[in-house]
Amino acid sequence: MTITKALEIAKANPDVPAEVTTRLEQKNADVWQKVQSKPSTYILDREEYAVLNYYQERYKNNSRYDEAIKRFWKHFNGGASSANGATSSQSSSKK
Repeated sequence: MTITKALEIAKANPDVPAEVTTRLEQKNADVWQKVQSKPSTYILDREEYAVLNYYQERYKNNSRYDEAIKRFWKHFNGGASSANGATSSQSSSKK
């Protein structure tokens, strides 16, 4: 099951199937690990953003989450061809 499909199911159903929850929890943990490992440079891709956004209540008042979301929108709105986990060394060439 794709993450996109899992998110669609989770958003549409108050009783989220266990398989969907497991898939989303795993992806959330993977994405959060990436953010934690590069807290000031990691750029989320669209799928990663969607997963963190789904779990946004968990990250309330978390500065690393806030900064990761800001970086995503900066690169997404800035016309970058793809925000796909690029680090600052990749994005600095676009400045």
